[in-house]
Amino acid sequence: MYGLANVEYKEIVGLNIYTSDFSSTLDNWVASSWPGPTTPDVLTRVANYGGKTNVLRCVLGAATDASHTFDNDTDIVLTVGKKYKVTGWVYIEGTNSKVKGINLYNWASDVPIWKVTNQSGWHYINVEFTAKVTTLRFYVTDVDADPPTIAGNPSGDEFAIADIVVEEIPYSLNKYPSSASITKNESEGTISLSASFDDKHNYSDDIKTSTWSINVKPPLRKYFPTSDILTYPKHIFWNTDTIKRSNIQINLSASSYDSSNANLAKTSIDNFALNIYNLYVEPNSDDIENSNQLSFNEVTLNYSRNKSWSFHNDTEWVSLPAPPQP
Repeated sequence: MYGLANVEYKEIVGLNIYTSDFSSTLDNWVASSWPGPTTPDVLTRVANYGGKTNVLRCVLGAATDASHTFDNDTDIVLTVGKKYKVTGWVYIEGTNSKVKGINLYNWASDVPIWKVTNQSGWHYINVEFTAKVTTLRFYVTDVDADPPTIAGNPSGDEFAIADIVVEEIPYSLNKYPSSASITKNESEGTISLSASFDDKHNYSDDIKTSTWSINVKPPLRKYFPTSDILTYPKHIFWNTDTIKRSNIQINLSASSYDSSNANLAKTSIDNFALNIYNLYVEPNSDDIENSNQLSFNEVTLNYSRNKSWSFHNDTEWVSLPAPPQP
């Protein structure tokens, strides 16, 4: 009887960057605002707040039309390019006059990596991101702005955080091998399997590879060339006042890692084809499906689809000065 060697890989566990501890101190968190307020934002450690224990609360000062931030640059220092996960809780007081939302940023001029808007009470953070800068920063907001600014005077409004954890996302290998080989030793009665795993980015755990191409025939006016026998070799191009039909052809392929997920590759290319039709074909008039061919390779688990449409487009791309056809 032949035996099959097991191939396993180990996951390398990532680091815990920060776990908040508000049991006795502010844990190096700082509140700030700009332009500067007449009275500053105030942080306090609260034993019990909104049903949670060991909470850090912030009461905003009287900074008018200002941005208010909340961060810990001492303990939370990220490495640009690495992936991280942030979990924890934020609280928005329901009686606030101005503060209605909280955004979490890793980049001051970018979109937030997490946000909650127009909802009071506790809200759970669970977000993964790739670090663009070394810091994390909370902003409070009254509107969905970027970066957010509190319009007017938010004095007395408050929010809070609790149980903040920042972790570097564990490094791990892809669950399917990048290459594999099997050798059989009949004299010893064994089968040996060797495989290689890598950590290359793969957008799907089920689809191994995918490719696509799109060919477009634009809406061009039809011209009719003739030779002028009186002034040979002069040529005349007549305008037929007819716009040719446009044509879009797509060539798609996708392969799966295993036969149990083969249909996922087909679903992937069919969804792509449907999106192309909805975006570029359906809005035009008199569209016709010219071809639709599907093939499947049972060895490589690869689906291929070739599909094309033609349609009328009322706007021509190029117009040449030419007299109308006689």
